Amino acid sequence: MRRIFASALGAAVFGAMSANSLAALNLQGSDTLEDVTKDVINVCGLGSVINYVGGGSGTGEAAMLGGLQQIAPMSRELKAPACTPSASQLLIGLDGIAIVASNQLLGDSLNQTPDDQTDDCSDTLAGGNSLSVPGCTAADGCTTPGTYVFTDWRDVLAMVYGGQNHTAAPQLINRARNPARINCASPVRQALVNSWTSLFRDSSADPQSCRADSCVRLKHAFRRGDLSGTTDTFVELVGLTKIAPYTTTFNLFVPTKDANATANPFCNAGEALMNKGDSDYLDLDPIRRIADSDAAAIGRLGLEQVAQGYAVPSNPPVEPGNDTRTDPPVTVLADYGAPNAPNVFPDPNIPNALALQRAALPQRKGLGVVLPIEFPANFGDERVAYFSTVPLDGEPVLCAPGKFALSIADTQHASASICPDGKSQPCLLPVNVDNPASPNFNCLTNTPVPASPPLRDSRVYNLLVVDVNGKFVRDSYVNPNLLPGLASVRQNRVVSAFFRLQVSQTDYLGTFPTGINCKKFSSTDQIGCLVEANPCSIGFAGREAVDNILNMAFQVEGIKPTSDNISKLVDGTGGVPYPISRKLWVNALNGFGSVSGDQAALLSCFNGSSPGVPLSLIDSKVTGRNFVAVPAGVARAKSCPAVFP
Repeated sequence: MRRIFASALGAAVFGAMSANSLAALNLQGSDTLEDVTKDVINVCGLGSVINYVGGGSGTGEAAMLGGLQQIAPMSRELKAPACTPSASQLLIGLDGIAIVASNQLLGDSLNQTPDDQTDDCSDTLAGGNSLSVPGCTAADGCTTPGTYVFTDWRDVLAMVYGGQNHTAAPQLINRARNPARINCASPVRQALVNSWTSLFRDSSADPQSCRADSCVRLKHAFRRGDLSGTTDTFVELVGLTKIAPYTTTFNLFVPTKDANATANPFCNAGEALMNKGDSDYLDLDPIRRIADSDAAAIGRLGLEQVAQGYAVPSNPPVEPGNDTRTDPPVTVLADYGAPNAPNVFPDPNIPNALALQRAALPQRKGLGVVLPIEFPANFGDERVAYFSTVPLDGEPVLCAPGKFALSIADTQHASASICPDGKSQPCLLPVNVDNPASPNFNCLTNTPVPASPPLRDSRVYNLLVVDVNGKFVRDSYVNPNLLPGLASVRQNRVVSAFFRLQVSQTDYLGTFPTGINCKKFSSTDQIGCLVEANPCSIGFAGREAVDNILNMAFQVEGIKPTSDNISKLVDGTGGVPYPISRKLWVNALNGFGSVSGDQAALLSCFNGSSPGVPLSLIDSKVTGRNFVAVPAGVARAKSCPAVFP
């Protein structure tokens, strides 16, 4: 198969490896595969001609459909309309989507020390747990009145992330959520996320529970964005409603929902109909959590470093994890912002959007349980993403307490966009005044107070990414359906940076460990870090997020995300694979034979067909990033859809 593949690429491939391109290609694709793709680019000597920017499998597929690139590393197969008989797919490895959490005992959740099983983690997501829900009936999924029994691991995750019960009621009615089946504010979901111990079980085959045992409730459930192949796989395997396709319409220079828009499956999205990508920067989960701060520190230090701005700070629990505070009320929340500027620019296609948005903002308290962690592909260093003055390993610049300056942050809609406090531009934004002649807006507000009225918590300013001059730094998202009718600059989105939750502080249980600074450059890696720094939380991401030291991967129905269990997905040996396993690809929309230039060189390198770069070396890069190599004897080159074994 390797000989056939190399022949299809043709002799021009190898010459392309030394081609002198005028400008490096910014290659888009899976965030899950960011590190391994960069590894392969470097080992094949392509670093000067290809710059991998990630952004999600959906962005890579969209870039191919838009003619911007010929191949894309993806954590899922191609989908319609890209999946055609002329498309080609190269299997480069396997992965298990990991449900990650803090590893309190530094135990082994991946069987990485197989000769010593005394440190293995027993933690699993499984069915069978009973949950007391007063008033719950058969219509809510309670076969026994007042008791909800989870069917399996899907039932648990569907309830946490999507508010979906296990009844037979339809998921959607007229594309909107059917409240009989999906209700993010349901008593069942409230009872589940408020009972940490009800989320998990333990496998009798392993000696110890490694998760935090002092948590009372689930703090956050981190998710990948709509554009991620990880999200596509998670939604499909858990049984949530599908995410609607990219929109095909725009009006008044703003993307608009089209006839295919549906309710998004995740609770952070709210109730509105939307298209793919519209939920990535929303925090509308009706179940809210207090954003933690340390009242004992000078100025009340922010332990969680982003928050919505309208809740009064409160003292953290005396006993770490045993949070008995009253969380903000459970309430339906909405956003009336444009899809490319949620929270900021009232959608001109919604009547009276300005007044509606101003009324909606104060209803947001603390942070929601489900939080999207979407790291933009164009945020390449800490100067943009994490308030630093240097690209890497710099301390964040702190805003001066009580110091603000005026800025037109959204220059696209100078007269219409609103500020975090609901007022019209220009906005009063916090600044660092180390140089009084040149205030720096790109600074971290490290305490909730002082807050300029009507705000109660100044950490809301950390959500909006601005440069030193106080202008929004938008992401690089482009929907190929809208090009060339709507310019890409009109599609790039204002970023709500929930990934900044723990830039330089932790919300840790007790004092161990210290020094966790979550300043990663992919959503996958950042989720792995956030559960370490925010230990009453969980997240889903590629297995690359698991370090197996400070965080751990849950078993699913007692099956660990080990290499052997993941390989069962394709090797034809039988047995039950890890339930959230998936295949990893480098895909070519128009077939391998159509790929040319530097991208052909990269494709050939991934296949082990480049001189001096054997397939064994590529496989070592795959396994070195915590993925699973393609088992021996499994054909790697596939059409679309792929068939195994």
